[in-house]
Amino acid sequence: MDYSDLPQGVSLLEHTGDIGIEVRAESPESLFVQAAKAMFYIMLETDHPQIKKRKRISVTGEDREQLLVNWLSELNFLAETEGFRPVDYFVSELTDTAITCRVAAGRLNADLYKTQIKAVTFHKLTIRQKDDHWYARVIFDI
Repeated sequence: MDYSDLPQGVSLLEHTGDIGIEVRAESPESLFVQAAKAMFYIMLETDHPQIKKRKRISVTGEDREQLLVNWLSELNFLAETEGFRPVDYFVSELTDTAITCRVAAGRLNADLYKTQIKAVTFHKLTIRQKDDHWYARVIFDI
């Protein structure tokens, strides 16, 4: 698979049988958005779908790490079940245990799948702040 033009602040991690990302962002909100963009980048060939709908997505978790897994898992579920292809993200609330985001989306073109993500895992999952940046590592089961 070609992953040569990753979104800014994202790098891929080699992992046996899986694929991972490391994300660098300037805020926790940007971290969650960049992780979502990176997941869809891994899943799909680059496309520019026309916005067809907007959806308010609210997800909770016991802590920030579980919240990130639940957030990405919900987006993956919506892609699989509704053909939901996020284009723009507008985070209205983010705490350590909840995120609310309005997502503008197009229709997912199944012909553009390059990698199917079976699950977002907790394996080697980290979220941390260092200096003025936020960092996350996520491994996807493919």
